[in-house]
Amino acid sequence: MRMTTNKVRVLEALAYIDSFQNQYPPYNAVTVQQILKDDLGYGDFDLANLTRTLKALVDQGLAKSSMGRVDMPGKNGCIDHWFVQTRLKYWPADLDLAAMEVHYKGTPEEQELKKHNLIGRLVGAPALTMDEFRAYKAERAAAR
Repeated sequence: MRMTTNKVRVLEALAYIDSFQNQYPPYNAVTVQQILKDDLGYGDFDLANLTRTLKALVDQGLAKSSMGRVDMPGKNGCIDHWFVQTRLKYWPADLDLAAMEVHYKGTPEEQELKKHNLIGRLVGAPALTMDEFRAYKAERAAAR
C-alpha cells in the first residue's frame, strides 16, 4: 500500500504529545480528529475516512490498536457529565507506551507522590520530597 498525505498526517497526530494539556498516546479516533484540526491545523477530517485510514495503518503495521477505556464528556439537558466507554485506541507501532508513560508521567511511585502533594496543598500541608514520602509510607505500613 502506498503512503498518502492523509496517512502521514494521521501518523503525526498519533505521535502527538502535549504534556501541558496532559495529552499522550494512545488516542481514540475522535481525539485524533481533534488533534488534526485544533493542534496540527490540518482542518476537518471526516470521522469515517479517518477510521478507515487508522485501520489501514494498523493493517500496514505502522500503527497498533487495542480496546481501551475512554472518558467521554456528555450532556443530559443542561447537566454536564462524564461517562466511560470502551473504544479502539491507536498509537504508532514503534512507540513504547510503557517507556513513554514513565518519561512523561513518571513512575507509579512518582505519580503517587504528586497526587499526595496535590491533596496536601489543598489542605495547606507542605510538599514532601520522595525520601520523606517513602518514610511516610513506611510509617503508615508499620502502623497497620
